[in-house]
Amino acid sequence: MISVLLLLTLINTLMPHNSAWLQGKWSSQSVNYSFKPGNEAFTSWTIKCRNKVALKQAKVAVNSTKKCVVMTDDGNNIEYHATRTGKKQLELKIVRDGQSDQLIELSKK
Repeated sequence: MISVLLLLTLINTLMPHNSAWLQGKWSSQSVNYSFKPGNEAFTSWTIKCRNKVALKQAKVAVNSTKKCVVMTDDGNNIEYHATRTGKKQLELKIVRDGQSDQLIELSKK
């Protein structure tokens, strides 16, 4: 039993960080976002806010983890930090030019 647990831990550590959980529509009482992957590897995303493109071809940053996905534009002027806080909840932090701009709690639709 312990060896199976260790094997699963090792596999989990070696697997690439999968951001597929982020795909779909997320909303709060005042705003809605949608995240659509641009490729099967989930390394490129289109982010929409209120059905308008907020960031097209956002790239997943190297400092992303399984629970926190950081996406940025080519110029690194804006970053979206999506942190999974529950099975259907996330915290979205928007950073513009290195300054934290917004922090939004969203739920999966």
